[in-house]
Amino acid sequence: MNGEIDAYTAGIIDGEGTISITSCRAKRDYGKKIYKRYFLRVLVSSTEKRVLEFLKQHYTGNICVQKSFSQKSFSGTKPCYVWRVTDISAENLLKKITKYLIIKKNQALNGLEYRKTFGNALFTLKRDKNGYMIFDPKIWKNREKYYNKSLLLNNSKFFSKFGTTEYKEKMRNK
Repeated sequence: MNGEIDAYTAGIIDGEGTISITSCRAKRDYGKKIYKRYFLRVLVSSTEKRVLEFLKQHYTGNICVQKSFSQKSFSGTKPCYVWRVTDISAENLLKKITKYLIIKKNQALNGLEYRKTFGNALFTLKRDKNGYMIFDPKIWKNREKYYNKSLLLNNSKFFSKFGTTEYKEKMRNK
């Protein structure tokens, strides 16, 4: 039965989902230092909340209402819901469903490779005098590589605008 649920979930994600590595800027030390944080994210958008509740029941995550342009502009439109899982939960999900994915298999494989950059990182990181973790620049560069590949695989407009032509060509030829 679990194989059937995983296959069904893969179909939902292939059709209505997104698998990406995203970034955000995070502050630490009371806003004095800003650094970039990357995380793996899987999300599915739907106007049918029952599908998302099914995903949450089987794979954890959370559901929220997405306020879209159409809802602001047109009365009578259905609300759009979003289910999402991140980081370890997303990794666990992708390990179960990747073999069933067709359209988003490369995004899933990239996400799983990205998650390998964590390994036992939390146990091997050094800390500065304030107790903050000191990150190895090589690890960040490696994670940035997977982030850029995710943008390319998802045909991101951001990557089209800001990604380097050299990197795009290199990744397309792999």
